[in-house]
Amino acid sequence: MFKKKKTKKELTTLASEVVNLEATNDLNIKTTDDKYKTDGTMVIGTRNQDNTYNVNNAILPGKIDIEARIKAKKEMLNNKKKKAKAIDESKEAKRVQSIVALIVLALFGGVYGVYYYYKNVVNNKDFSVKIVHVEYGEPASLRIADYVNVKDPDEKLYTLDLGEFVPDLIGEYTFKISHNGRTKVGKIEVSDTKAPVIETQAITLNPGDTYTPEMFIKTCTDLSSCFATFEDGSTIKTATEMGDNTEYIVVKDSYGNSDTKQVTVTVRNTNIVYTCSKSTPFNYNLGYKETLAYELTFDKNYNYLTSKKLTTYEYVDNNNYLNYKNSHQTNAYSYDDSLSKVTFREDNKDSFGNSNTYVGITGYLKNANYICILKN
Repeated sequence: MFKKKKTKKELTTLASEVVNLEATNDLNIKTTDDKYKTDGTMVIGTRNQDNTYNVNNAILPGKIDIEARIKAKKEMLNNKKKKAKAIDESKEAKRVQSIVALIVLALFGGVYGVYYYYKNVVNNKDFSVKIVHVEYGEPASLRIADYVNVKDPDEKLYTLDLGEFVPDLIGEYTFKISHNGRTKVGKIEVSDTKAPVIETQAITLNPGDTYTPEMFIKTCTDLSSCFATFEDGSTIKTATEMGDNTEYIVVKDSYGNSDTKQVTVTVRNTNIVYTCSKSTPFNYNLGYKETLAYELTFDKNYNYLTSKKLTTYEYVDNNNYLNYKNSHQTNAYSYDDSLSKVTFREDNKDSFGNSNTYVGITGYLKNANYICILKN
């Protein structure tokens, strides 16, 4: 027998309290082992050997909503069905994709097969050879496409034989090319079509100097020889116009390839002029003071070119000066009336001790008491 009866609303007790429990409309009470508990049950206490119960400190749940439980169960089942359906649809989609991929692969393989057959069989069945041009000094190409009239030939299916081809010798050579048991012979032409590569330089000359086109060429690079002329065909000219002058030179190789360059020739006096002179005291018996001088001209490298001898008379008596002037009227004489001075200019005939260098000539004159100064 139960010792105490409580309704659902009163079913709250201490854990140490011993009560009797009876079933009500709201609560179905039964005993069970823990390992056999089922969904929807909960432990509220333990049964003693005298059929009394020790109730846990817990509030019993309210009335269970059976309809809600059934609805939840149905939703759970529906979700499982939807998940299974989604898995089946995914498998079907993958199966369709696999079929489509196989179809595309088969179509691609068929198209490639047709392309390969045309490219490597039909396209090469009756090939013809080209005339091959090779620049002088350059190697011949090894690409099959440069030798046969075939669009995109398969290089591995051809064999090329250049024979006795020599790139450094202008002329014609033959080559052989074989494919699928057929061999054809073609022609290689080696020719020079490139103009010389030249580097030019400006030059500076004295008036009256002559110059040639080669003087403007610093370097000329060509496998054959370089030949130069002025644009008008001449090969030598004379410097006349002072200042910077423009010229055009044409440089050709042995095979007629040419290049035209604009160059500059500057005309100015680049020579170095020294005046070496010495004077004697007034000679009152003769009536004048005499000065001897040499006008020495060297090029820019101090190589001896020419010299002039100048003899100057400076008169004490102006009348003697005027008498001399009146009797010596040629281009060799120049006069300075303010100083009563006359200068006679002539080509030098002295050998300067057989020396023809700047050091030797100026040294010779200095030893003879001449004083040398730079004139320009």
